[in-house]
Amino acid sequence: MKGRAALFAGAVAILLFALLAAWMLAPQKQPPSDTQQARLEDQAKDVVNAKSATAAPSREDAQLLQQQERTKAVFKAIEGTNVPINFWGKVVDQNERSIAGVAVRYSYSTEHGNLLGVAWGAQKIHKGEVTTDATGLFAVNGIKGHILTIETLMKEGFNYTSKGAKVFNYYGSTASGKFIPKPANPVLFVMVNKATAEPLVSYGGDFGKTMRLPGDGSPVRWSVSKGHADPNGELQVTLKREPAVLARVGRPVTWSVKVGVVGGGIVEASQDEPIRRAPEEGYVSTLDYPHAEQKRGVPARSFYIKTADGMYGRIELYLYPNDDGPTARCLIKSSLNPNGSRNFER
Repeated sequence: MKGRAALFAGAVAILLFALLAAWMLAPQKQPPSDTQQARLEDQAKDVVNAKSATAAPSREDAQLLQQQERTKAVFKAIEGTNVPINFWGKVVDQNERSIAGVAVRYSYSTEHGNLLGVAWGAQKIHKGEVTTDATGLFAVNGIKGHILTIETLMKEGFNYTSKGAKVFNYYGSTASGKFIPKPANPVLFVMVNKATAEPLVSYGGDFGKTMRLPGDGSPVRWSVSKGHADPNGELQVTLKREPAVLARVGRPVTWSVKVGVVGGGIVEASQDEPIRRAPEEGYVSTLDYPHAEQKRGVPARSFYIKTADGMYGRIELYLYPNDDGPTARCLIKSSLNPNGSRNFER
């Protein structure tokens, strides 16, 4: 028994010695260097990013992406509404003679989107100037936008008075429709040559003088040469309304008006005539105030008149038939040419 135990103890000792020797002779594993460690970290990040890329986006990310795409679409659509602007015009004097060297100042608008995707949120106004050639012609082109406005015309010795807004819409539509430029038919602008200007006798200024019209059909005469009511005046206006006396302003009323020149004639004038010149013929003693305007009443109506002694005049009437009380307002602007000329540019 003792011999067996000694033999077993010796075998165990030999095994432990062999294991110790093997461990001592084996190469030791070194820790990774800084470069190796960084490379391992980068590889780990790449694996994480690859997994994230293949993962489905969150609901918040999808909504944000959708909003960004919508913003881009709105921005692109708004930018696309800036269309080419081409315009041709011609400048003449009151006798239709071409004027060279006129400085024509204009502005035009462009529309832009913004980072929030709000439509029409960033309009810009640009200004420019061109000069008329020897034939009075000028052109504005090579630009893009929505609306072109002719601001003013300037030349020494000439006056320019706009007869209304010179605004031309190239995108969409306005009350008068989208503007279509025509090179062969340029828009006409009139400047008055101070050296040959007519000595007009004018009253009413920018707002007009007030003429009160009885609602019972009694005529009112007005002196165009003096600018006030006068029993011997050239112009006669008659208002007939039912009821004749209104209890309150704006009450519905049926009415009619006649406008005439005692001993002379009258003819309706166009509001947008390029050159204000009285016609030679077509006059009648009395006209009905245009029925087309009776529903609105307020817009101005223009007329040319010819007096009994052969002088020409131009009047504008602004009628308010729904005034309360026994009378209604009629605002009047008038010009008379004492030289007998038919020209009314000033």
